[in-house]
Amino acid sequence: SIWTLMTLPRYYILNGTQTFMLSLPYMAARFGYNTSLSAVNNTYRELYVSFGKDPATLKKFLLGDFDLKQLKKADGRPYSDGEIAVLESLRDKGLLDIGLGYDLDYWENYTTPVDDGTMGQFPRVFSKAIHAVTALSRQVEVVNRISAGMAAYRLAEANPTAVRGMTSLDYAVDVLNN
Repeated sequence: SIWTLMTLPRYYILNGTQTFMLSLPYMAARFGYNTSLSAVNNTYRELYVSFGKDPATLKKFLLGDFDLKQLKKADGRPYSDGEIAVLESLRDKGLLDIGLGYDLDYWENYTTPVDDGTMGQFPRVFSKAIHAVTALSRQVEVVNRISAGMAAYRLAEANPTAVRGMTSLDYAVDVLNN
């Protein structure tokens, strides 16, 4: 995993298409392709407006420093209080950042038993490098999942009969689980 994340930029490109390859067809089965594509594209565009235009905010986001409240309506940001609550609920269910913690947690949290400098700087430098690479991978996943989850939620809100008795939040959960 570490080798892939550090040496293959195509991994990020492939991971970035996940919403279009997996979630979009799933939503399109209920709402039609064009409607679903428009909803997904809108959520990606809104995320760009939220932190893509400000280099400092984007840098913090790419390093894993992200609070959903940053998306709240203000300064052209698109998400209402209710939508922030939906995203927080999805996060609390573990559906927004599934991360690579299981695979890489040991390296990210590595410290020497007695950090007296005898091990040199390698463990600390390696740990920082792994954090930067895994944070970027996790944030690509977060963007995918926010986009898919919010698109699904909004589609279900706009057409509740299409989700056959599920709430809009339930449908967003269903999309992110499938």
